[in-house]
Parts: sequence; C-alpha cells; structure tokens
Amino acid sequence: MSLIKITSRHKGIPEEAKDYAYIKGDKLKHYLDRITKIEFVLEQDKNISQVELIVATTRGTLLVSKEFNQDIFKAIELVSIKMEKQLVKLKEKLRSRRARDFQSKITKQTSKNLRSNDVPYVGLEQDDWY
Repeated sequence: MSLIKITSRHKGIPEEAKDYAYIKGDKLKHYLDRITKIEFVLEQDKNISQVELIVATTRGTLLVSKEFNQDIFKAIELVSIKMEKQLVKLKEKLRSRRARDFQSKITKQTSKNLRSNDVPYVGLEQDDWY
C-alpha cells in the first residue's frame, strides 16, 4: 500500500500536476517519522484550483491544509509549504513533551532517593555572622 494518495475530483487535472504533488508529498515524509498517510485532493474549476493536503500520523493526529490559486502547481507548492510548517510545529511539540516528561521522571527519582538528612547544609556558620 502506498503512503501517498492523489485524488482528483474532476477529470481536467493534468498528469504533470499529479506527479508534482507526488514529489511534494514524498518530501514531506522527511519532516516526521510518524506519518502514516499523505493524501492530496486536487480540484479544478473554471478559474480556480483547490488543493487539499491531509497528513495522518500515528496516534490519530490529522493535519489538514487547503490552498486556492489560479495555477494548480502554485497551489500545490503553497499547500506543501503550509504542511511543512505544521509538521515542524508538531515535531517541536513532541520533542518538548518528551523532554518535559524525561525531566519530570528525573526529578521524581531524585526526590525519592534523597531524604532531608542526606542533603548537606550549605550556608553561613554562626562564627561567620557579623
């Protein structure tokens, strides 16, 4: 089963546009390892082209972006840029969550291991007072 699916709603979509969408979708896989499906929906009316990009990740996250433009290639480019930004933001969010969880595990372990008697007193002795 292919990871990238390209659907056209009308028969007027050129094959070059579908190939271009496939190339752009293939580049999106490099942004996040958790991508399970990439779907382009290409639609062309009289003057306006609409491109919808849906990216599914593990754990059920769906990322959606839409773009309208007169040129279908420009719309594919713009929707890919929007999706790249969403994927980078999601990746940063996952990294910060992992770091926060790791930090909380460390503090929990150290607080269990240390008792108040084990912590040395750091401060001024009574002889050092003025």
